[in-house]
Amino acid sequence: MRNQVVRHAFERLPSAVLGTPLGRVIYQTMLRNESHRKMNNHKQKRGVAK
Repeated sequence: MRNQVVRHAFERLPSAVLGTPLGRVIYQTMLRNESHRKMNNHKQKRGVAK
């Protein structure tokens, strides 16, 4: 669900920002951080994380 929020926030930004390589990098980084967080939460629930 959180990924949807991130995407909506980026869709509100001017397309000029997303059109730049930097904007794309920030977007990819945020999406990657979200997926990592989900994985970590999942591991913690199963007691695998340190």
